[in-house]
Amino acid sequence: MSDTNQSSVSQIIVLGKERSGTKWLTNLIANHPDVACVQSEIHNGVLETNVFNNMPVLFGDLKNPDNWLGFLACFSQTYFFKYTGLDRTFLDSLSPSDYYTFFDEVMTAYAHRMNASRWIQKTNSLFTEKLLQAYPQAKFVLIQRGFEDNYRSSQANIHSNLKEIGSVSSVFSSVFGHYYANRYESSFAGHPQILFVRFEDLKSRKEETLQKVYAFLDLSFDPSCLEDRFRKNTSFTRQKETPAIPGKEKVLIAIGRLLGTSLPFFFLRTIRNYLQARRKKTAKFVKWTYTQY
Repeated sequence: MSDTNQSSVSQIIVLGKERSGTKWLTNLIANHPDVACVQSEIHNGVLETNVFNNMPVLFGDLKNPDNWLGFLACFSQTYFFKYTGLDRTFLDSLSPSDYYTFFDEVMTAYAHRMNASRWIQKTNSLFTEKLLQAYPQAKFVLIQRGFEDNYRSSQANIHSNLKEIGSVSSVFSSVFGHYYANRYESSFAGHPQILFVRFEDLKSRKEETLQKVYAFLDLSFDPSCLEDRFRKNTSFTRQKETPAIPGKEKVLIAIGRLLGTSLPFFFLRTIRNYLQARRKKTAKFVKWTYTQY
């Protein structure tokens, strides 16, 4: 086991549903010089790791030597690892028992390299419970976004043509995903390690909202932290910032919203997971894991 965890490097994790502003918020927090964040100009800032989601499914228990070696071979080729500037021999020196410990050791080493006392990463809010268990001293910022904007952004991210009518599965996946995430996230309301913020507040009252976030994270605030240093990770062009939703799609949305607010949580989760699994059949990794664009 590496000794990287012996030093006091704190963890900051930004949580949220897809297309809720997690990248924007993470980049703003990472403006602080004491926060280490793996970022790339061509990837619009923070790079997202697959360590919390896809890789555990693909490689299984890391205590199995073959699983561990296969995982290392895969992770070492990701752009995330390459942008840390760490050497492959560092990975070979590790022997963690689980993915969360592995990621903390990598990010702790990266924080040392950047002379920072904290590291930050963003991920899906549906991992909140596991992350709280894995990082009991971490601080979490959970960003939420209103349904309509979140839905439009999700669908625009799926379809290259914003006029295209969403399929039943893609519409329901976005709608159920939104309501399932909101109901799951609400179970953590009041948790001392989690600060809830709204995307709309960050957009309309940027300085006030970011000051609140920085205070929660015990970071000193400076107006320079408000700077957007990377291109916005938006799904829309200026010409089609608010694309019209076709009539057929509106009907599907209405049905989905009705079911999303009325179905028992267990059934909503089952349907949502089924639809998500269908979407992920063609994409095993987070976008830009191995490709530049």
